[in-house]
Amino acid sequence: MPWGDGTGFAKNWETMGLAWHNSSGTALGEDKMAKIYNHLVSIDQDELGMIYNSHNIRENSFLEIAEGAGVPQGWSFPSYWESTDDPTQFGKLRSLGSTSFEFNNLKDWQSEKWVAEGGKFEIDENTGYAYFSTDTLGVDDTFRFYRTDIEELIRAGGVMSEYSPFVELALDFKGNNLEDYYLIWKTKEGGDEWFSVAHNFVATTSNEAFSNYTDRCYLEMYFAENWDKQVITSIGLEFRPKEDEILNIRSGQIDYIRCQYDTRQSNPTYQWILSLYNYVRYTNDIEALKRLMPKARKALLFLTHALEGEKGLLDISYLYGHNGIGMYKKENGRYNFDTINGVGNGYWDLTVSSEKCLEANIYFYQALCAMADLEQRLIDAKVEISEKSIVRNRMPGGENVEYKFTVKSLNNLASIVKLNMQKEIKPVQNEDGGYDNLGGFWNSTTGRFASGINEETGAIADYGYVYWNLEAICAGIGTDEQQLSIMQWIDGQRTVAGDTSTGDDIYFYEFAPRFNTKDAYENLSPFAYATCNPFVEDCGTSFSKQVQNGGAVIAWTYYDIVARAKVLGADNAYARLQKIQTWYEKVQAAGGEGYEFYSAYYDTLAEETNKKTWGIFIKDKTAYGRYDLQQAETTGAGAIGLDAEFIESITFIKAIPDAFLGMETIGHNAISFKNNMPTELSLLQLNNLKFGDCVYNVRASANLLQIIVEKIEENGSIDGKVTIKFAEPSTDYKVYINEVETTDYVVENGEISVTVDFGNVCIKVK
Repeated sequence: MPWGDGTGFAKNWETMGLAWHNSSGTALGEDKMAKIYNHLVSIDQDELGMIYNSHNIRENSFLEIAEGAGVPQGWSFPSYWESTDDPTQFGKLRSLGSTSFEFNNLKDWQSEKWVAEGGKFEIDENTGYAYFSTDTLGVDDTFRFYRTDIEELIRAGGVMSEYSPFVELALDFKGNNLEDYYLIWKTKEGGDEWFSVAHNFVATTSNEAFSNYTDRCYLEMYFAENWDKQVITSIGLEFRPKEDEILNIRSGQIDYIRCQYDTRQSNPTYQWILSLYNYVRYTNDIEALKRLMPKARKALLFLTHALEGEKGLLDISYLYGHNGIGMYKKENGRYNFDTINGVGNGYWDLTVSSEKCLEANIYFYQALCAMADLEQRLIDAKVEISEKSIVRNRMPGGENVEYKFTVKSLNNLASIVKLNMQKEIKPVQNEDGGYDNLGGFWNSTTGRFASGINEETGAIADYGYVYWNLEAICAGIGTDEQQLSIMQWIDGQRTVAGDTSTGDDIYFYEFAPRFNTKDAYENLSPFAYATCNPFVEDCGTSFSKQVQNGGAVIAWTYYDIVARAKVLGADNAYARLQKIQTWYEKVQAAGGEGYEFYSAYYDTLAEETNKKTWGIFIKDKTAYGRYDLQQAETTGAGAIGLDAEFIESITFIKAIPDAFLGMETIGHNAISFKNNMPTELSLLQLNNLKFGDCVYNVRASANLLQIIVEKIEENGSIDGKVTIKFAEPSTDYKVYINEVETTDYVVENGEISVTVDFGNVCIKVK
């Protein structure tokens, strides 16, 4: 997909790469920022405050036939097609129709297996819908339809409710006198007893438009009595009238009932907050902020209340099955394939996430800081928002929760989260035999941040996650000592015992460091494996054959360069950038073009490697697959993420202004730069940047930093302030503004700062 069209999973990185330069210019073909703004406004948000990953629209018939599109509120990994406790049964469930009831798939769900009481229920082979309506009913009579026999799912290994904490419905109807409609079911243990729960009691977003109802909704069934850990033997819907009323349902149609995993994630919510922050900080669009701040406040409440971030660390245990239990060896030597647990929680959808996980808390911390900044912008712009931001309680039926954070309380909570993250990781066994992490994420044994813990075994999930450690540094997490320890490991200055990759091999892929440095197959979900082979080391997810296990993505070299500049200095960061340039020149020389631009280079490397290892290829598979590009829609998974679905690759470019020019925004209508030039560069200039209505260039040399205004957008104006910083020289110096000596500057913590009106300005320190 083109830039600007990404889903919620990568929206932060997409806006990081787009918002600071003139993305409305002709070079990119269209106004990307308009697309970003439309996404921010239109993306769905549930009553908990959670932001959806994609728009909650109905699937078209093609996607339904193709086994269903991604669940908009989450991610299609794992999907209801794998709703079983035995991965070897996946194929059987697929052939039977899985734990979903798709009326568009008649060969699996024949009409005679559905029963209606109090009305009609018929499946139309042409439209792919089941149509329903009531007969003539009496006062307080109900109407229901249900599936009578789903025993074949049990024979296929599916304990439906335990592996399906959510039920998704897509239906439409027109009704009179309806109190609510209910999901109804029977269980193996309960025999002929019907159980039920009101749709609006467990729906993540309620809908009482019963006179003309249309919805794709999601029911948190794990909160319903008699659902969790039960074998379901019948399922259906019941429509109940208001007391002393006669029910009338007409023009009803249902597309499907899907019993599935809880694939929600915290990721799209904080990505949305950070996307809004990225958008506002460079556009200075205070009207957009005014419009979107109520939505942002609700989004933060999802993180602080539903996911309990208000306690000092984000905890995703509210999301069913998100508990860090991935692959591990049992006492009998075989591997655990526990498909209930280990559901992912971020961009890296094969990697399991602990209830308290590093990645989520890095972004939670940044979201708190971003919200504090956005709140301060409103204050500075003298904008008040009267609309209250209120979300549903994390427990169905509980009291609603209102947003009451201030700039001060947001910053205080951010400080607490940061301190907690920097604490030593501490697995502690509970009375039930499971484990909880009562500490933070720092692993002093390896000198780096761990992802979390396996809550079944208590094992620390430290597989040398390079990217998350780099992201933590860029976010400002970690003491000076911790950050130096991390960078010395990544830079190859020290090694960690037990790592699969050390030293120069961490940069095996040249353009970026590996995602992780220790084979992480035990921290991957069972869905990560192309086959459920017990010899998991031979699968396509083994080390250096998968992006999320020893592979590399170019977007994340942004964090590598910025972290290097921050901890190891600009010269170290520039040396890394030069190595990326050398790699790129080799790719160019290989002659690839268009969609095959990178392939020519890696095909040559793969051929040469296979020739060298051909004699032992059957016994030693380590070389095979190392150079596979990941292109999900064409060639499938791989170890290298450069283009195709990796639209966030544009993030890499922002490393230049951030690492070497110290670009940062500092509140409403204020931007800053710091001269951090590498000694090998005599001049650095970036063109076509944008701040507010102004398109400008920024130029730097050893003792100079200059803003050059190129144009003002039509009907726009130059507004705001710019702060320009230099490291204070150790010798005598003078400061000049546009060649005129000045004393109007501040020296603090070894930095000289000059603040002036944004516009054509040249600051020199010499």
